[in-house]
Amino acid sequence: MTAMGNLLKLALGVIPPVKISYSKFMGNVVSEVGVKIPTYSQPLEINGSVQRVKTDVYEALGLKMEKNYKAVFVPADIVGINYQQSPDKFSFYGKDWIVCGDLANWYQYDGWNVLLVVAERDYQ
Repeated sequence: MTAMGNLLKLALGVIPPVKISYSKFMGNVVSEVGVKIPTYSQPLEINGSVQRVKTDVYEALGLKMEKNYKAVFVPADIVGINYQQSPDKFSFYGKDWIVCGDLANWYQYDGWNVLLVVAERDYQ
C-alpha cells in the first residue's frame, strides 16, 4: 500500500459505499448428462463503489450498447474471466452481475481493483 493510503478506502469515506455480495468461481462439476456446471463459493459481503460505464468506454471496449454494464471498484483481489474458466459473480442493487473483465488492477500496489461487470440477464 502507498504512503498516502488506499485510494479506494479514502474515496469510500466520501462516497457512500455499496454493499456487494461476491461469489468466487470454484470450479466445474459434471452433471449426470455430462454438462459442466460452474460452482461458486459462499457469498462474501464487501463494500465497494459501483459506477456507470460511459458511452465512449462502450465504444473503446467493443461493448454492446443494449447490454447493462457497470464498473465496480472493490478492495479485493478479484480477477476477470480472462484468468479462469468461468466468471465470478456479484450481486448488488437487487440484481446479479457477471465479472467480464478488468478495467484496472491496483491490488498489488494499493489494495483494490476495478472490474467490468454485465447484468446476468445480458451475459453471453
